[in-house]
Amino acid sequence: MTISEAAERLGVVPQRVRALAQAGELAAVRAEGVWLIDADSLAKRVLLAELGVAASSGRPWSQPIAWAAMRVLDDDDALLSQLDRKARYRLRRRLDVPDPAPLLAAVRNRARVVRVSVHPSRAVRLRDLVVPSGVTGAGIHGFGLTGDDAVDGYLFADALADARDALRVRDSDTGAHLLRVVDDERFLEGLEVAPRLAVAADLLDHAVEGGAIDGRVASTVRALLGEISSPPASSSSTFSSSSS
Repeated sequence: MTISEAAERLGVVPQRVRALAQAGELAAVRAEGVWLIDADSLAKRVLLAELGVAASSGRPWSQPIAWAAMRVLDDDDALLSQLDRKARYRLRRRLDVPDPAPLLAAVRNRARVVRVSVHPSRAVRLRDLVVPSGVTGAGIHGFGLTGDDAVDGYLFADALADARDALRVRDSDTGAHLLRVVDDERFLEGLEVAPRLAVAADLLDHAVEGGAIDGRVASTVRALLGEISSPPASSSSTFSSSSS
């Protein structure tokens, strides 16, 4: 759609849409001298605004901070020992918020997303390599969503390399499977499913299609966020203790 159409849907002036496109917050292309905004990208921005996530909401956290935060919000302090005392103190303050929705922007660099294709006969083996997220992850957390057999989950870079060799996984812009690659395998240690904040963030990739918001997926994102609270009191001593 045109910049003017996008501005009307967002409820902002056209200059703001141009700024969002220039910042990479909206996908846009120039055709015959006219800038066109990708409809799915715009719908995702509308959903984020409805959730309370502001555009250009500051620098994202590094992967170690993001993963420590996401796991703490699930009452899991396994990664806190990787942070020094000052970093733990800052993280505790950052997580002491009444609404976790803005944290979706803070953890946006939690992984590198690779879209891939693989023969259907090998998709089950690929699924076994990842910590599930997205639609499957939501189901494990108790929020049933129907979907296809696409894989959506986290894995370490070495596991992706092994999958490319053993399962003939191929990068593909139109591939059905989303592999979310992390820099440190310790981020995923002990996890049977991605943290709720990660699942909510990843569901945003499934929440729009054809420029429209999928109401069931959007409701699941809200439900997941609604279950997330500030770090439990039981974690306070771990936050403030010296690093090991």
